[in-house]
Amino acid sequence: MQEPWSLHSPFGIHPPGNLFYETDPVVNKPVTPIRVAILDTGILSSHLAFFEKVVTWEDEEGDIFYGFDACIDSAKKRGLPRDQHGHGTHIAGIIAGSPFLVKEIEVKKQKANENDPDVFEKRVIDEATIRGVASMPDMVQLLICKNLHPGQNKDFIRRTLQCIQYARERGVQVINCSWGGAQDDDGEFSQTNLEELKNTFSNDYTLPSGKLAAPVVVVFAAGNLREGQADEKRNKDIHQSYPAGFPLSNAIAVASTNKKGNLAKDSYYGKQSIQISAPGVKIISTSCSGDQAYRLSSGTSMAAPHIAAALALMRAQFPQLSCEKLIEHLCEQADNTTLPLIPVQYGRLHLANALEKPTSIKTSLDTELDRYQKKLEEDRVLFLKKKQNQNNSSSSSNRNNNTRDSI
Repeated sequence: MQEPWSLHSPFGIHPPGNLFYETDPVVNKPVTPIRVAILDTGILSSHLAFFEKVVTWEDEEGDIFYGFDACIDSAKKRGLPRDQHGHGTHIAGIIAGSPFLVKEIEVKKQKANENDPDVFEKRVIDEATIRGVASMPDMVQLLICKNLHPGQNKDFIRRTLQCIQYARERGVQVINCSWGGAQDDDGEFSQTNLEELKNTFSNDYTLPSGKLAAPVVVVFAAGNLREGQADEKRNKDIHQSYPAGFPLSNAIAVASTNKKGNLAKDSYYGKQSIQISAPGVKIISTSCSGDQAYRLSSGTSMAAPHIAAALALMRAQFPQLSCEKLIEHLCEQADNTTLPLIPVQYGRLHLANALEKPTSIKTSLDTELDRYQKKLEEDRVLFLKKKQNQNNSSSSSNRNNNTRDSI
């Protein structure tokens, strides 16, 4: 049976051998599933891979809702972020889609013009089990926030700010953002809009209620070279784009690699501005065209959710770590063997290493043991001091007795 290269090839994400075993789990199951927000085109919530994976709620009339749609005005429909593009559904599957036996996929046809709509054709493949990186039961829940809609570019920043606020009010721990753009003077990515966007992503963000938002790790796709762009534009150390370019300690930007371990030919990169890379070429994941449909897609949009899922697993494994420490450990454990071929700061995602306990941190058990050993040492020192005082007192008494005898 064929296995997806992103999970199982030498240049994939290097998961632990027993990552998906329920009988001997390598990742601690969290008390409540880790919430991952996806800011994108929505989701096909009825897809079988998302059964019990999406945050839902029921209103007083018995209607079921599963997210937030900032692209429409109807209050009722805002709870139904339907995906009419497929981008968001594909990303959701990479993060947490349940395992599914796939025999047929959709492949995008070559376009004569970049502005033409995407057209897909079906292709039969060798049977393959397709699953998300964090697909284990009760590990991750997806919070769907729709800020993207085909052909709807106006007010994009306003919609995005609404989605971030919605997600942070609900205490998400990871946010995936597989989108972006270059700064302009008076458009959506103006300096004013970018500053507001950056502040909303930061861990200094205050909710409208006045409370400080819960800490969150944010994952940004580095971006891809568009048709007609000069190749030099790929270097984000020189030609910055956002939100990947935000200097936030709780955020990480992701480049895309292929199955040979090289940087994808259209991926943005930067040895100072892009921290890590992950598989992003010919990735099979869930499609919005049907409840059992799967699609082949490429781009840094597909690389970012591999990192988002990894950070969600790390959050479950190391609940005591700060967002900054999670990112630091993820980057320090990256595979840098092909670093000269991938011009990013640290290298490629190595999930097995990232899930190993950092030597610089301690689990709660380690901390309790340290506390116990420290108490033993304090008791030992106290005992020795008392014994020393007793000896000194005894010596002093003997000297006094000797003195009296001599008089």
